[in-house]
Amino acid sequence: MDRNQITNEIEFFLRRYPLLMPQVLITYNREAFFENGNSDFRITFDDNILWRDYDVSLCKDIYGNGILQPGMNLMEVKTAGALPLWLVGFLSENGIFKTSFSKYGNAYVQIYSGLIKEINANLYKGELLYA
Repeated sequence: MDRNQITNEIEFFLRRYPLLMPQVLITYNREAFFENGNSDFRITFDDNILWRDYDVSLCKDIYGNGILQPGMNLMEVKTAGALPLWLVGFLSENGIFKTSFSKYGNAYVQIYSGLIKEINANLYKGELLYA
């Protein structure tokens, strides 16, 4: 078996935390585009970004709760240096600005907001809750 740093780190992590289990699965469709002759620059478009906190096996079908509004895509620009001038011009002309986005972070917000609603609903029913 070919050994590399990532494999070593994953194995160390699994030995260190043997009871660790997946809790959330994120799936998405991705199209990646590379600039001809420049492997340090690429643009990816992700759509159908879904999360679920049940059936978190990679062997299951692709389904879950959407992170983006229907018809929206996530564009990610990856570069080792400055953005090419043609891209800066295109983005500026089309009112597209840099922002940060986390698929897992957005799934977590949806999970957490759902839990808060459930807790509040149970409180009003007079049910006891504990943490």
